[in-house]
Amino acid sequence: MTRLGPDARWRAITGTLLIGFGGALTLVTLLAALGFVPLFQPTVPPPVALQTPAAAPLLVAPRSPSATALPPLAAAPLVPEPAMLPIPAPTPSPSPTWPPTTAPVRPSSTIARRLPTRLSLPPPSVTPVPTATATPLPTPVPPPPPPGLPVRLRIPSIGVDTPVVELDMVEDPAEGWRWETVPFVAGHYPITGLVGGPSNVLIAGHVATRDQGNVFRDLYRVRLGDPVVVYTAEGEFTYRVAEVRLVRPEEVEVLQSSPSPRLSLLTCAGSYDFRTRSFSHRLVVIGELVR
Repeated sequence: MTRLGPDARWRAITGTLLIGFGGALTLVTLLAALGFVPLFQPTVPPPVALQTPAAAPLLVAPRSPSATALPPLAAAPLVPEPAMLPIPAPTPSPSPTWPPTTAPVRPSSTIARRLPTRLSLPPPSVTPVPTATATPLPTPVPPPPPPGLPVRLRIPSIGVDTPVVELDMVEDPAEGWRWETVPFVAGHYPITGLVGGPSNVLIAGHVATRDQGNVFRDLYRVRLGDPVVVYTAEGEFTYRVAEVRLVRPEEVEVLQSSPSPRLSLLTCAGSYDFRTRSFSHRLVVIGELVR
């Protein structure tokens, strides 16, 4: 039996440790990929519209101790009227005598020279007659376009501008019927109805994938009242976000038909499970058509 030298012994121990460390790292990576070890779990932030911040306390300014209340309004004092002064009696004036002892009357020619020769009357005031102003005719409003298939989707508040393609339901031998998806753009399921019509139009897109894109990665940031513009081949329709819901994958009642014009944007939400290869929740943004 050959005894190993000190250098060879240390090399053997170091090699054994490296092999063991590599095996342990490989095992942990495999368990994390299968979801048994929560080493890394992608998570989509919760919707902004569902986050209800705590109400801020009502701030009331404290009353200053030096402040004094204003005195009540006092009634105005009565001022006595002044005493009536006696009115002296008029003194009689002597009656005039005739003929008067004044200067002789001037001749009529002198008076005529003092009189103006022409009276200057002010010009008559003329009231302007109001002219009739023409009432502008109302601008005719063009009729809305007919309902149709969506070809483009814009959400200005979060910077989404993407084409929309048609999707369908496909049959999977392992999972049965499932919703078809499309990478990098949004997809519309025609079986749910036409844009602008009395139905619940469904448009779906990915949120965070490795090779399928993330067209709806910021959909969680929409707020109530944000406009959503959907374009068809003949026009455009504007919806307003009326509701934001976070549901389980099995809660499909949000995708049922509606008697009123409605738009539903669907994407994944919650945390990703490596074992099921799916997210735990679905984010549904519901919009109502603006008339």
